[in-house]
Amino acid sequence: MEWEREHDHTQGVRLMLAPEAMRALIAWEPVSPRLMAARFNSKGRKTTIIQCYASTNTAQEEKKEDFYSSLQSLLDRTPRRDINIVMGDLNAKVGEDNTGNELLMGRHGVGTCNENGELFADFCSLNDLVIGGTIYPQRRIHKITWTSPDGKTENQIDNFNIGRKWRRSILDVRVRCGADAASDYQLLVATLRTKLRSVCGSSGRAYHKYNIQFLKDKTKAEEFNCAVKNRFEVLVEFGEETVEFHWTEIQKTWKAICTIVLGKKVREQKNWMTTGTWEKIEKRRELKQKVNRCGDQQQKTDLRAQYWEANQEVKKSARHDKRQFVHDLTEEAETAAKQNNMKRVYEITRALSGKSFNPSKPVKDRNGRTITRDEGQRKKMDGTF
Repeated sequence: MEWEREHDHTQGVRLMLAPEAMRALIAWEPVSPRLMAARFNSKGRKTTIIQCYASTNTAQEEKKEDFYSSLQSLLDRTPRRDINIVMGDLNAKVGEDNTGNELLMGRHGVGTCNENGELFADFCSLNDLVIGGTIYPQRRIHKITWTSPDGKTENQIDNFNIGRKWRRSILDVRVRCGADAASDYQLLVATLRTKLRSVCGSSGRAYHKYNIQFLKDKTKAEEFNCAVKNRFEVLVEFGEETVEFHWTEIQKTWKAICTIVLGKKVREQKNWMTTGTWEKIEKRRELKQKVNRCGDQQQKTDLRAQYWEANQEVKKSARHDKRQFVHDLTEEAETAAKQNNMKRVYEITRALSGKSFNPSKPVKDRNGRTITRDEGQRKKMDGTF
């Protein structure tokens, strides 16, 4: 897309999914550096999540209008029966006064409404959305989503919103101020009743791989061959059956043997940070807790300064560990090349370059539009799209 090359990396939205959510993902659509949507298979009805990053309150009116116009167009394209969720950094203060807006917000906001808050409230009213962060009584510390670096300004500008008919699906919306992310933003967490369901692909592939590296061991290889031989001897006794029956039994046999003998492959990420760096991270986390618990404003300012100083030490130590990790990998690649172990050389090369094959990467149709659904991608590969 053109905007991927034009923007200066000061914007951007994304969704980080757990494996269960990834298996429930039906389709996703990147709209702009400030908007994206994803649709999930859930119990009862499908769920569409729109992730947002709106302009600040001081931005030009044209930018604000363009953002809400794109957001409205995206919401209009979502299926009517879906559970619609709009969330992210809307940079909007809706305040605690809900006069005239009782159906879309509660009385548990923070501060007063600003211009962005008025635009956002009008958008929620037009689309029958409920502002989740205002409907539950929480302590102030659990409602503040952004704090200025000097600690003098606190706002509730991140929001979680859901269709009004699904308001009872929200169990809780609160800020987890204990999350140590070294940012002036706090982690906003919403708890829902909705349960995701896996989407079974037509290819029938498993969601895991088997640890075939064990077959390089002679003892393990002999155990595997013996298990295969014994299982297939049992299949011969079935007599004359259909081809489909034999193919199903063969599949079950292979999967059972691989599970018992080889086991599922566990993806291991090399921990390149040293113990010293983790100790500094723990020290930074303790300072974060002290900042949250402190009631004296002057002492809180001093603790916040210590926190950001500790954060700089963590970054410095992590950069040193990363350089050492890369150095060790290059030496390992040289040793693997001398031993003619080209597979390991390629693995290290991919790790150092940061490039890996992503099978879920979308393709484009003849008009240059991104195809985000699996069905469309398969048609494209078959030449029918």
